[in-house]
Amino acid sequence: MDVETFFTTLSAKRRAEQARQRSAFTPPTGFRVPWDLERAIKHGWLVQPVLAQSIYASATARVGVPDNTRTQIEYWATLYPGCNWELATGRDSGVIGVEMDMRFASESLSLVSEDAWEVFESTLWFEAGCRRIALFRHAENLPRMGRQYAGYVKLYNGGKTILIPPSCLAGSQLAYRNSSSPATAPAWLFDLGATCVRPDFSKRA
Repeated sequence: MDVETFFTTLSAKRRAEQARQRSAFTPPTGFRVPWDLERAIKHGWLVQPVLAQSIYASATARVGVPDNTRTQIEYWATLYPGCNWELATGRDSGVIGVEMDMRFASESLSLVSEDAWEVFESTLWFEAGCRRIALFRHAENLPRMGRQYAGYVKLYNGGKTILIPPSCLAGSQLAYRNSSSPATAPAWLFDLGATCVRPDFSKRA
């Protein structure tokens, strides 16, 4: 058994255990999960609660293993109202994230593609402070894990987790800025490591 198969099997066993723990659960009358979580359920994203409102929360703050079933997400949302939520990116969720530091990313992205900003505006995205996170549909052969390019563009893929709405950071609640679905990953994203370079700010006047 290879490593990937081992972890896939382990996650399946842990999800089965989660299902047994909630077997007697019935949502309270009139209960509805936040709309942003409805979006995760609609797309089949694997998510899990995080009981610390920080991007630096340790693994011990996470609850269970990522799940995409309505019953499990409703169960968690009932037990942990107001908690943060992490999305496990990659093949199993069918989605990846591209994070940009908005203070510098425009110059870096302009070196990647002339239509980079149009692509990011057309897909589902949200902001967290000075960072913008755009979500795209997963595709094979994309760079993996939390690779960072040019210092200002970071790719979340291959199981790497990212906080999503309705999480709260530094007292501000994350929220999607449009109603789009994740768009197809742009062609230049496949070559991000080769094309995205650090701008030379020393040449600024």
